[in-house]
Amino acid sequence: MIELGDFIKAEREKRKFTQNEVAKKVGITGQFLSNMERNVCGVPLDILSKLVDILKLDRHELIDYMVDKFRSNIEQQILKGKRKKK
Repeated sequence: MIELGDFIKAEREKRKFTQNEVAKKVGITGQFLSNMERNVCGVPLDILSKLVDILKLDRHELIDYMVDKFRSNIEQQILKGKRKKK
């Protein structure tokens, strides 16, 4: 499953926006957006909300993505725990 930053980058590129264009609209630096897209840092909720509006993302699709990602992370943690017990 792709990370949130990868998802944001793909949606931005799909809409033919540059990083600097989106960053300016959000009120952040291009470097900060780049870091988020490369998953170097997390995406703060206030920034995510602005990205959803600017990129016209489907909120339900984003929520589904985030729930799936959370579920996947929990499953991985459970599997890691079972492997350690063996």
